[in-house]
Amino acid sequence: MILAILALTLTDYEIIGLAIGLVGVYIKLHTEVLEIRAAQYSLENNNDKVDQKLEKVVNDLGEIKILLARNKMDQ
Repeated sequence: MILAILALTLTDYEIIGLAIGLVGVYIKLHTEVLEIRAAQYSLENNNDKVDQKLEKVVNDLGEIKILLARNKMDQ
């Protein structure tokens, strides 16, 4: 019904222009969604790397504590 109203008031060129505009908006939004998904994947991947590095730092700090405790016992 809406298309029938539009067909009565819009010329063929206006309808074609509207259709092209809608396709352009769809493509633009689709591209932005893909960029956001790629950024999200990258951030999640970097988060895993940071977690691994933090875990290594915690382990190294534990070893340093043990070495300091041994050093105190030797003195």
